[in-house]
Formats: sequence, C-alpha cells, structure tokens
Amino acid sequence: MIGSTDAHIACLVSFHYFCTDSFPIFCVVSLLLGFYTGLPSEEHFCALIKFLSPCFSEITMWSGTRTGTGGQTSCPQRGHARLLSHEDGMFLTLMKLKLDCPNEDLAQRFLMSTGTVSRLFTTYLALMYNKFVNGAKLPAWPSRPSVDACMPQSFQDLYPTTRCIIDCTEFPIQIPADPDTQRVTWSSYKNRNTIKALVAITPSGSICVLSHVYGGSVSDREISQTSGFLEFLVPGDSVMADKGFTIADLCRERRAVLNIPPFIRDSQLSHEDLLSTRRIASLRVHVERAIERIKNFHILDHIPSAYFDISNHLLFVCTILSDFNAQLIT
Repeated sequence: MIGSTDAHIACLVSFHYFCTDSFPIFCVVSLLLGFYTGLPSEEHFCALIKFLSPCFSEITMWSGTRTGTGGQTSCPQRGHARLLSHEDGMFLTLMKLKLDCPNEDLAQRFLMSTGTVSRLFTTYLALMYNKFVNGAKLPAWPSRPSVDACMPQSFQDLYPTTRCIIDCTEFPIQIPADPDTQRVTWSSYKNRNTIKALVAITPSGSICVLSHVYGGSVSDREISQTSGFLEFLVPGDSVMADKGFTIADLCRERRAVLNIPPFIRDSQLSHEDLLSTRRIASLRVHVERAIERIKNFHILDHIPSAYFDISNHLLFVCTILSDFNAQLIT
C-alpha cells in the first residue's frame, strides 16, 4: 500500500516539474492515465495513437516561438524550445477534454504559450473528429443480427425487439452575445442557455447514434425528426425512451414501436402500467449511464463562447472516447 502511494506521489511530482526531452509526459503519468485522459488504460491510449498515426504527417507542429501582432516574434515561450511529440500533443488534448484544464495551466506543464496550447488543442480535436467520422464511420449503427447476438438477458426477457434506447441531453453554455442565439439556446427545462443533442445506445450499451447539437429550446420530437435518427429504423424494431419523446406516430411511419412509460389516467396508474413503468425505467437507465460517461469529460460542464463553433467536435469526440470504457451492460 505504501509503495503504491509513493509511486503516485512520485508520478505527480514528476508531472508537476514537467519532463525531459526524451521522456514523454504521458509516460510520466501512466499510473493516473484514466484520471487525466478518461481512457481506461495505457493500452487504450497507445491504440488511439496507432489509429490516428497515419494522419500525423499532415500536422504542422509547433515551432517553439510565439508570434505577436503584425507577424513579429514576441517573447519566447516559457522554458526551452522543443517540438512536442504527437503522443504529448494528444495527451494535452485529452487532458483539456477530460479535466477542462485552463490553457494557462497546460502552458506551464507543457512548456509553451497559451496560444500554442489553444492551437494544438483545436488541431488534435479536429484530427480525432475527422478520423472518427471519415475513417472509422463512428458511431456505428449495428445490424439487427448484431444487436440480437449481443442482447442482454434483461432485454431478451422483457423487450426482445429493442433496437436502441434514446434520450436527449443538455450542456450548459456561456450566454451568447447575439440575442437570436440567446433565444434559440434558452432551455426552459434547465432555465439557462444550453446546447442539446440526441444520444442512442444499443441494448448492450454501445453508443450507436449521436446527433449534431441543437439549441436548448428545440424539442425532443424536433431533434428526433431532423437528426436522421428515425431513418435507421426498420420494420419490427422497437425504440425505448422516456415519455417526453412524443414520437410514437413517427415510429409507426417506419413500422417500428415506441416503448415509453405509460401516462397516468384517472389520477393513478393501473397495476399493469406500474409494472411497465418499472420495467422500462430499469432498462432505460442505461442510456442515462452512457450520458453520464460522456459528461465525465468536464470540458462539457460549461462551454465558453470561444468553443461555440467547435461544439459539435467537442461533443462528438468526448462521446466516442467515453465508449472506450468497459461494456456498459452485461
């Protein structure tokens, strides 16, 4: 126990005082990789680097100086000039996503200017987004046989035709300066400005649909209609959702079924309705668990106006990274 504690302390001290040119930062903190990056292990980090490596040659790395107004070189970055390895560039980006570290903090840790931190972050974020979307075609909508083969027993017993479980979730944002954008992003449910997206998981817990972001004022029904989610459904499918999703008619158009908790009639639920509510709630909770994993990337805690233009990239990359963890439902 003492040895383990000493190792963690040594790890933190090494990271606090930065690293040498020949020893990547991500290796210094391998014991705490999950805390800093949200990835479950060093093996997952290395697999991500290997997956992205064909694109690394297209990146122009940092030159070691800062450029001021008028193109003039201003004061040099803190510490000695060096090129940041792709591993460390990815580690910086993952730290920003997972912990929402201020750029000033990352600049100190990685020996560079805050402007360079910002440029590296947006560069590697865009790299991951494009590689996930265009290279891996994520998130993937699995075939019906694939869903059935991985169907947990709890779904087989109660709702064996389930194709996915859906929910919409919101993320707080800085109050926009533009009045029209303020209106579109105002969420009466959260009583603040938010962006909103639809998330769908398979019965086994893998994320299979993620919509683009919408303003917080947009209804769940409208997102379901315009996101393209319904186009994935085929006859015989069933979708599980909260009763806020008033899309039963839209599902019927696809010859699919919507399973939601029954509405109260005559001031109370019947015994059958009560059982149905409990069964759906016990299974629908898994999409909430998946969303909780996404929100463990704390850059989504409060999105500043500087990131409005890349909010789709932020949410998409955090969602795919959250799916690196162990299977949600067994």
